[in-house]
Amino acid sequence: NQETADLIDGEEYRRLVRLGVFPAIHKVDQPGVAPIRLAPAAAEKASAIGARQAEELRLSDAHIVGDLSVLARAADVTDSAGDSVTDIPLDVATAGLVGALGAKSGDTSSKGRVQSHFSANRVRRFFQRR
Repeated sequence: NQETADLIDGEEYRRLVRLGVFPAIHKVDQPGVAPIRLAPAAAEKASAIGARQAEELRLSDAHIVGDLSVLARAADVTDSAGDSVTDIPLDVATAGLVGALGAKSGDTSSKGRVQSHFSANRVRRFFQRR
């Protein structure tokens, strides 16, 4: 996120990262990988948003199954700037790149022409040669 801040505007970020990279990397099986911990300010915002959404759901006519308080539960928080992730598994990086390319072309389907042209195996082989 920090690296893209000066490179792309909000709409392009939404299209490439939120609609391309994120869905693609979440499809990669990553057993044993711990969730990313939030900075304290981000955790506070997430908790507040969750609390607001829980209250809106309580006030709606929706049939609720489960405990809405989980939406406002505090997330795991990082305690220093040194807790950042620096290594990304090749499969995850490849999936993210293919997802961004798909979103750039306007094709976010899992069987789109970008995904088939830039297959994960093809991109992985490219990076492994480097």
